Amino acid sequence: MVPAGLAGRVDLNNIPLALVERVDALTGAVVTIYGADAITGVVDFITRKNFAGVEVAVSEQISEKGDGHFMRADLTLGANSTTGAVTQSSARVQQSDRSPGRRDSGRYARSIPE
Repeated sequence: MVPAGLAGRVDLNNIPLALVERVDALTGAVVTIYGADAITGVVDFITRKNFAGVEVAVSEQISEKGDGHFMRADLTLGANSTTGAVTQSSARVQQSDRSPGRRDSGRYARSIPE
């Protein structure tokens, strides 16, 4: 079951980033296996299989102007047995306001000299 809105669009924020092994972008003749809905391409999110253990990942970013702070922390737990596997992933994200109006260059329209 995939969380989606009434229009059928999937909210990619519901896919735990720590559980994504890779992302495949398929175009051309390869997408014909997906049927008529895949007109221009398909994006496959390949998730980890049989993850066992604990993984902690923390990242922090800031813009070159010194604003726009972004911090993300992920905690992933997993266990396997002969009858199956269970995986849990949690994430915490903090982001400061980076709206263009907060910088002097974003308050005024720019003109390009001829």
